[in-house]
Amino acid sequence: MRVKIEGDSTPARSIRSYLEKHGAAVTDGVADLAVVVEQSFSSHVELDTIPCPLQAALLKHLSRSIRSSIIVHMEKTGQVTADDRIIVRIPSDPTIEQDAEIAVFRGIAEFLGRAEQQQAMQPPKLPRDPWHKSVIRRWKAPSATAAVLLVVALIFVLAFSGHAETDEQQPKPISIEDREAVKDLQIKAQDAVIREKQAQIDLEHAQHDLDTFNAQIRAMTEVLVKRYAPSGDWQITPAFSWAKKGKP
Repeated sequence: MRVKIEGDSTPARSIRSYLEKHGAAVTDGVADLAVVVEQSFSSHVELDTIPCPLQAALLKHLSRSIRSSIIVHMEKTGQVTADDRIIVRIPSDPTIEQDAEIAVFRGIAEFLGRAEQQQAMQPPKLPRDPWHKSVIRRWKAPSATAAVLLVVALIFVLAFSGHAETDEQQPKPISIEDREAVKDLQIKAQDAVIREKQAQIDLEHAQHDLDTFNAQIRAMTEVLVKRYAPSGDWQITPAFSWAKKGKP
């Protein structure tokens, strides 16, 4: 299923990047699902959608991840009237923004995973022959007399050979409970993949923060040296004492 993340806001770019790293079919053209991600100055997350599986997945992950309230605009009060399009408004508050981004990503990823599983479980459609081939095949079929003689000969052989085989036992249909158990395991596996991707994203964010803090420490240290030791022959130790440069 192709998904399109519309919007130029920071949450839209982040969610688009998360889905691409997750292996989703993200496109800028014609898509099966369109998610519009907007940024607002409110203190709550808003969903403009109609009741559908994607809405349920987003509400599940948003309610688990964020502490702010969630407002859902239904068909009568919102702009969306189809289940293949949804609008998400994420506050610009830093305490909510990143958690909401991750929750929306997880909801979309879970919905896409279930859609792929349902599509894979559907039996393949057999190609149908054109009508003229069907007519020709019936025209070339043996006559009714030949068909009767063939059936009589087959009964005669089975009756006198003594080796008529019994019908092969057909497999039983899979119960709904067993199907649901397999689906539940598939969803758990999908969630484990999402957690693994999120751990990689968190590690990248932590590495970026570490580099930023180290750069700030070096810049601040240089400012302190210039402020308190104008000669430039001294350096600050980790204990905030002074030591001559070049001496251990």
